[in-house]
Amino acid sequence: MKKIHFTTFLVLSTTLVFAQKDFSPRFSNKGDKIAFYSYRNNGEPEIFVINADGKNLKQITPSDGKWAIEPRWSPDDESIGFSMGENMGSLKVNTFNIKNKETMMLPLKKEMTGTQFISSWTQQGLEFALKDKDGLKYYNYNFAHNNTAPIKIQGFEKYSLVTSNNNDYRILSVEDESKKGAWLLGMDGTTKKLTNLVARNIVFSKKNKMIFFEATQNGNIDIYSVRLSGKNLKRITTHESSDYMPSIDPTGKFLVFSSGRSEKSFFLYKKNLKTGQITQITGNEK
Repeated sequence: MKKIHFTTFLVLSTTLVFAQKDFSPRFSNKGDKIAFYSYRNNGEPEIFVINADGKNLKQITPSDGKWAIEPRWSPDDESIGFSMGENMGSLKVNTFNIKNKETMMLPLKKEMTGTQFISSWTQQGLEFALKDKDGLKYYNYNFAHNNTAPIKIQGFEKYSLVTSNNNDYRILSVEDESKKGAWLLGMDGTTKKLTNLVARNIVFSKKNKMIFFEATQNGNIDIYSVRLSGKNLKRITTHESSDYMPSIDPTGKFLVFSSGRSEKSFFLYKKNLKTGQITQITGNEK
């Protein structure tokens, strides 16, 4: 059986108990808002949305003791998907309708038990990883047809995957010793290795034709980018602290990420990729 790995940074969230911790920011497809999950007031993680300029913070999920993590915007920005449950071992994929404010669990088949980790929301549906007694496998739920289909990947053993919004290619973060790194997979079955770095929390920039991701080099966790051609690998953040979970806006000009550069806290920061200016987005809310 393939040993598919699912990467998350919840381990960070069990430390710094009394500090604010904002993780996994995601630009909306219009680029005007950012969804993220946060530990605040010593509570469990909840989903929040804030304007891209750091204003108008809103809490999406209730403070009811349940975990809510890893937000993903629907292609039309009308809903947000996320994993929610009583704890890490009971997460299920849910969606929140921004207009009517209703939360719905994916109507999966009863036999699909296990922990569900949301992955990507594309034009073809919502992708997630299911961890059960048989291991971890990826699936796509199609809303239009109300059906769930497995995502089959050949040639790799230990990996996590994300899919582009238009469903035209996937990126695998592979940990097989002989194939370690980030791989581009075309929907026609073609493969190309983009970098030897083990990429985490990968996002796509359609505008720039590249991916952004976090990786560890010499003990430092930073944000990197590489073109879909496999050329021009760049280190985007260079702070001595750890920088995680990037998201790129649709113009390809602004990158938002989570960072521990503020003492005992993890806030969101936005970098202008043209000027290099970095602005703190969260941590100053009124």
